[in-house]
Amino acid sequence: MVMAMNDKRAPQDPFGESIGYLLRRAQATARLAFDATLAEWKINAPQFAILLAIHRDPGQSSADLTRRSTVTAQAVNLDVKYLEKRQLLRRRPHPLHGRILQTELTSEGRQVLKACLKRVRAVEAHMLEGLAPEAEGIVRTWLIDVARKLALDGTSSSEVRPPRSRRRAA
Repeated sequence: MVMAMNDKRAPQDPFGESIGYLLRRAQATARLAFDATLAEWKINAPQFAILLAIHRDPGQSSADLTRRSTVTAQAVNLDVKYLEKRQLLRRRPHPLHGRILQTELTSEGRQVLKACLKRVRAVEAHMLEGLAPEAEGIVRTWLIDVARKLALDGTSSSEVRPPRSRRRAA
């Protein structure tokens, strides 16, 4: 990542706002904005993310969706059941592994996703107002890099993943 020579890093005040706090605050605020814009369709941001994930890769199971999300398996299962009840998605047994239920969007699900995507993109455009395209690219690259560096699910390289403690409690 390229930094300008006169960029100021975090304030020297050790009690100032940490980058982790600022990321969490931005994420929480974005989640509220997404939930508000999706309320018209009676879905929230994680449910929208499930619809989008299924659209991009049909046939995923709830376990697949959980691995790709930032919520618990229980939350994903509740959201999938809710979306299925609303007839936005359907689940069918896997052809080889009948206990695995694969998901796919219904016609209604595709329509709702399309409408929601327009609203979500409008929120994202608002988030990016005043940011130069080059800066947006830097922010996107940095956010992806942060997620990879901090991944604890085996997706990051061992050089950047925090070591796991092998000590047992006494």
